[in-house]
Amino acid sequence: MPRCGRSGARGGNTGVPVAVVSSSSATWVRHHLTRLGLVGRLAFTVTGDDTPRHKPAPDLYLLALRRVGAEAAACLAVEDSPPGVRAAKAAGLRCVAVAGSGAAARGTLGADLVLARLDLLELHGAPARTTAGAKPAGQEAPTRERDELL
Repeated sequence: MPRCGRSGARGGNTGVPVAVVSSSSATWVRHHLTRLGLVGRLAFTVTGDDTPRHKPAPDLYLLALRRVGAEAAACLAVEDSPPGVRAAKAAGLRCVAVAGSGAAARGTLGADLVLARLDLLELHGAPARTTAGAKPAGQEAPTRERDELL
């Protein structure tokens, strides 16, 4: 995901558990999390090795919800792919789509919020704060800075 190394685990400093949910193998995920310096900042990871069905099936997110011990309504998914958005929504999560690539931008239908870049999202406890460049799904123009519960 674009700019993940700088802001991907920002919620970790607020007491909000941050996890990675990926259809990729545990080896691939671990390699890239290590490369980005994010391993120690995450509550846990769920990978394609953990469930037989992958995104767009909701199984990986449902496992993450069980591991964190939270209801879907209390959680937020950040996705960069169409199958990921569909998986998060199928699991009952609110979902922010990061439309940094053409493929992701085409697949953001169904996301609750679309961001041009991941670094526009900041977690402060329960609310998600977005900055200029964030667009509620379906809107063309960026909105001004605001706080909202997604």
